[in-house]
Amino acid sequence: MESAVERLTAAGHLNEGETAHVLVRSLKRRGYGRRRLELDLRRRGADEAAARAALETVDDEDELERAVAVAARFRSSHPSRDAAALARHLERRGFLPRTIGTVVFDTAGGGIAEGEMRGESSC
Repeated sequence: MESAVERLTAAGHLNEGETAHVLVRSLKRRGYGRRRLELDLRRRGADEAAARAALETVDDEDELERAVAVAARFRSSHPSRDAAALARHLERRGFLPRTIGTVVFDTAGGGIAEGEMRGESSC
C-alpha cells in the first residue's frame, strides 16, 4: 500500500525543491540574510539538495541590496542608535559578517564612520 506522502509526491503536490525556493523567496522579501535562510531551511527539515539549490538564488549583490534596505529602515526608525546597534541588528537578521561590514563602514554608500562604531559622535 502506497503511503499518503508517496501519493502526494508522485502527484506533484509535495515538492521539496519548490518548497525550499518559496521559503527562501519569502524570507528574502522580509529582509533576512543568507545565514538566516540557511538556518530556517535546516530548522524546517528541508532536503539538503533542495536547500542548496534554493540558496543558489542568493548572490552577494542581492544580499548586499537587502542589507542596505534593512539598514535604511533601521536608521529611519532608530535615528539615535549607533553603528554597533546597526551591526547587531543586521547580524540578528542573518546577514554575513562581510555584508555587515560593507553596509556599516561604506561611507560612500551611506554607511557609518568607524568612530561611530566605537560610540563616538560624528558631530
